[in-house]
Amino acid sequence: MSQNNQVIHTSETFEHARKFIEPILKDLKTHSWEDIKNGILKKRYHLLALKNTALVCEFLEYPRLKSLNIFLAGGSLEEIKTIFPHIKEWARDCGAERIEMRGRLGFLKAFKNDIDSDNIHIQLTKDL
Repeated sequence: MSQNNQVIHTSETFEHARKFIEPILKDLKTHSWEDIKNGILKKRYHLLALKNTALVCEFLEYPRLKSLNIFLAGGSLEEIKTIFPHIKEWARDCGAERIEMRGRLGFLKAFKNDIDSDNIHIQLTKDL
């Protein structure tokens, strides 16, 4: 993994990831699968496709720090927990000082021992 997204994804990789990500997108209503795929191809987003999981993330540059924002994660929480140390290392190698992950409350329970912060935030939204 690199920040420059040097990974070449095949159509099989995209279709594999799609089955984990697309159901989330239908609930969120913020992106379509094509939006995500185009973002990956344009190197705005990064796709981490595993056997039973797919993650979509991006690096965010805030005025005072750089963060890896994992904004879509679908599939096996156990598999995500297994790869999480590698994701942290990759984020640090790319200059990030923080990892942000948004998800359902199950993520809070699954990652309670992996989050080194007393400040846990959940993003809530209401369609108007």
